[in-house]
Amino acid sequence: MKKITLFISSVLAFLLILSTTSMAQINLNRVIIQPGETPGWGTPYGDYSVSINSTVFFENYDAIYVKQLGQKLLAKKYQSFAGSGGRGTVYYMEFALNADMNKILSFAKKMIWEGSSPSQAHPEKIFNKENVLVIVSCRNSSFANQIENLIRR
Repeated sequence: MKKITLFISSVLAFLLILSTTSMAQINLNRVIIQPGETPGWGTPYGDYSVSINSTVFFENYDAIYVKQLGQKLLAKKYQSFAGSGGRGTVYYMEFALNADMNKILSFAKKMIWEGSSPSQAHPEKIFNKENVLVIVSCRNSSFANQIENLIRR
């Protein structure tokens, strides 16, 4: 009887872990721009962010910034775009549904912009859609606006 109980508990724990992982990907994938949604812009491999700050924040969040914010990432992904108007990268960072997104958003802006607003050196658009932090690192402001509108839809 103990073996059956242990087996059932193990299966339930596995299913819980599996469902949590699946839900994380579903939420993140719901925000990501799909092929064909950015006419005239290709999706090359690589990171084409405007400033190193957005890349450092994205790449090192769990190692450095989670300690300051107390919010772990569930998933992260990036997409790069290139076209006649330039190139750029969009970073997606998914947090728990109950995460304090205002705190995360404010912190990300200060770290990436090195101040309270975008600048010539750090023109990134930084916003959230529900529990996903989005950083659009692109010099072409009309393309960055198009990306933001696609994500916020």
